[in-house]
Amino acid sequence: MTDSDIYLKYSAQFRAIDDSLDDLMNRAENFQQASQIMDSWKQSNLNMMTARNKLFISHLAQIQEILADFSSASDSMEKSLIDLQKGATTINKVAGLITLAVGKGTQLQQKV
Repeated sequence: MTDSDIYLKYSAQFRAIDDSLDDLMNRAENFQQASQIMDSWKQSNLNMMTARNKLFISHLAQIQEILADFSSASDSMEKSLIDLQKGATTINKVAGLITLAVGKGTQLQQKV
């Protein structure tokens, strides 16, 4: 199991608890149950954050490289959109830069 798999498991667990937290708290029959639910929610969040941080650290060099590419592609895309409004570029160029920027964002998302 990879660091990414572990993070996804922790994330899914936290999301399941978090999405149901209001209902769980409303159904708690006493303070002890409510405390137990909140303590579990906090621990699940901590587990997810710890796994996420480990994932970032283990992939830091790759993430930094992709982030630099993503930033550059996004800057080029934004500039080309301004140029398009001014009539200084073509839609083909803009579409290509948008595709590149979104692709770099997808790469970054897959690493984190």
